[in-house]
Parts: sequence; structure tokens; C-alpha cells
Amino acid sequence: MAYSLRTEDISSHHINLINRMHTGLFAVSHLSYANQMEYYNTRIVLCQRPTTMASTNRELLTMLGGAEVSLRAYCPWRGTPSSLLYASPGDNLNIPDNRIPVKRSMVLRLLDNKGHEDHLEVGDRLLLIVVCRFVLVVKPLAGMKKGLNLGIHRLMYLNSRQGAGRGREYITQFPVVGGFAVMDDLDYSELTADQAY
Repeated sequence: MAYSLRTEDISSHHINLINRMHTGLFAVSHLSYANQMEYYNTRIVLCQRPTTMASTNRELLTMLGGAEVSLRAYCPWRGTPSSLLYASPGDNLNIPDNRIPVKRSMVLRLLDNKGHEDHLEVGDRLLLIVVCRFVLVVKPLAGMKKGLNLGIHRLMYLNSRQGAGRGREYITQFPVVGGFAVMDDLDYSELTADQAY
């Protein structure tokens, strides 16, 4: 059975509904990868506003068991491999945060498919398996590479901070964001929700 929740504000009522949808989230990391993928493929929160999406993702991340680590953006002039790709040109909505909190076994949403154009789409949801300095090992929840281990590499982004010094025009960051909750305008037609709140 698939569950989806459409919400505009994250009120205590919505938090209660989200908690009921994700009753076993704290133990997902103890499931097999196939069962983790099934769990996330049957649960999604659709949001009307980016702020609601961000707060819902934070709330659900705290419910997931395991240690939280931060994917931090950094300036590439410090020991960066020359193989880094530049992010695809586009709108500012697909630029990741400078600090992305993650836990193993969480679901992520892909912001840029650079290097994976043939088999991943922007907006695809991914199961996080391993975090390394320059690569995230993930399993796509849908598509032609569903369930296979893929490496998502850091991309180079134009540094948007005011007063960025010389040699710091670019930062590197992983092109991902939390994927428990997504914007309602994205296509997640592979999910057929039996219950919508």
C-alpha cells in the first residue's frame, strides 16, 4: 500500500499524519536494501512550498535511526581531483545547500544528473548506501538502474556567497537534497497512492 501526503504547512496535525505514514522509519536502516527501497517507494510527502519540504525532510531525518553526518561544500583549490565536473547550467532551484545533513539508508533527491544523463533524471529518488569524501554510493528507487549501486560525485558550483575571495569562485558539493518530501509539481507517477491526506 502506498501513502502520500499533500501539505502546505507543517502543523502538529501534519506531523502526526507524517509520523503515521512513517511508523517504522527509525528501523529502516536495519532492513535489507530491497526492503528499504520498497519502504521509500510506497511513502512520499508532496509539499506546496519549498520551506515546508525542507522542514518535513528535517523532521523525517531526525526520525531515521543512525548517525547523522554533514556533506559540506568546500573550495576546490585544496587538493581537489581534476576530474570534477561542472554542474549543469540551470535555475537556482537545483543548487544544493552548503551543508547537507544525511544518514545512511535515507532517501535523497537528485538535483543534477551530470555524468548520469543516460540513466538518471533530475528529481530521481535515491537510497543512500555509503558516504565518502568525493562520492556517494546510492541505489536508484526507480528507472533502468533501479537497485544497482551508482556513484554520485561532487560537482563544481559557482560560489554565490558575497565577498568570495580570489580563487574561491567555485565550490564543490554533491547534487542531492533530502527526498522524504518533494515538491508537488514534480512527477512521481511511479507511486500510486491508495491514501492521500
